[in-house]
Amino acid sequence: MANFEESSESKFKELLEAVAANITPNELSTLKRLCSGKIAEGRLCKMETGDLFIALLNANIISPKNTTFLATCLRSPAIGKKTLADKLTTFSQEISNTSQGQAGSSFEGHKGQAAQPSSQTIPAFKTLLKEISDDLSPNEVEEMKNLVIGVQLPRKDEHEIKNGMDLFIHLEKTGAISDTKVDLLVRLLTSIGRQPLVDKVKGAFR
Repeated sequence: MANFEESSESKFKELLEAVAANITPNELSTLKRLCSGKIAEGRLCKMETGDLFIALLNANIISPKNTTFLATCLRSPAIGKKTLADKLTTFSQEISNTSQGQAGSSFEGHKGQAAQPSSQTIPAFKTLLKEISDDLSPNEVEEMKNLVIGVQLPRKDEHEIKNGMDLFIHLEKTGAISDTKVDLLVRLLTSIGRQPLVDKVKGAFR
């Protein structure tokens, strides 16, 4: 597993370099604004794109399995690099699926068939949430967050929600959504006019 993680990080850094090579100076300025508060301003203003990506990696804001923040930034209207964002999302999904497969094989080797019944729907739901999160703009996340503040999301926890996946994880932990309970998720996506995502949820978990 250690070798797999080392290989994943090495490949991830290569992907980040490739993405960085396609970012213009103006887009870098926008990225820096979006990263404000996550990286010290004194360091941030001096960074080139590649340095910024590595800083996000070192700060655990992104990782081979979680590219949500950077993909969301790249998809923002001010940058509009959806193709690059999709590459990051695809990479993280492949790494997550491979990692889950290896973990599942190892577990089954010790426990026989006992681990199989619940291993399908929960990862599938997590994957769906991540795909949806990666497709949301910061403004859409903010709109959805505002709809649940004071109800499913206590105001004291509001500051913890930085992206769509943060919101979904919170809602899942509190039991507001699950692979058998998607009504709230459907309502939130409907409220921001994302019917294709609504259809995706209904098709998978209804």
